[in-house]
Amino acid sequence: MLFAKLRSSSVTTAILVASEQSGSEAASLYIGYLVSPNHRGRGIATELVRGFARWVGEQTKIELIVAGVDSSHIASRSVLTKSGFFEVENSDTSADYLKYEKRIDR
Repeated sequence: MLFAKLRSSSVTTAILVASEQSGSEAASLYIGYLVSPNHRGRGIATELVRGFARWVGEQTKIELIVAGVDSSHIASRSVLTKSGFFEVENSDTSADYLKYEKRIDR
């Protein structure tokens, strides 16, 4: 499991957690992230996700990053799209949950 934390002075601004996804053909990570309510809407999540994806491509052999988001969470869906993720078919039976993937180009 990987964990990244952004701090602004003494306040935690955002966190990103990633864990290896088991049962997948390609080496992959599943990510989740959260931005403090006082810091939302400033591009912090997009910067965090983009930077993490870049780091994964440069420092690991991971081929795929996967993220899930509630379909009603427009801001989070936008973060993933702006970070190069694409919505993919979701085998989960919940229609409220969307799955996004980003292939790591080398």
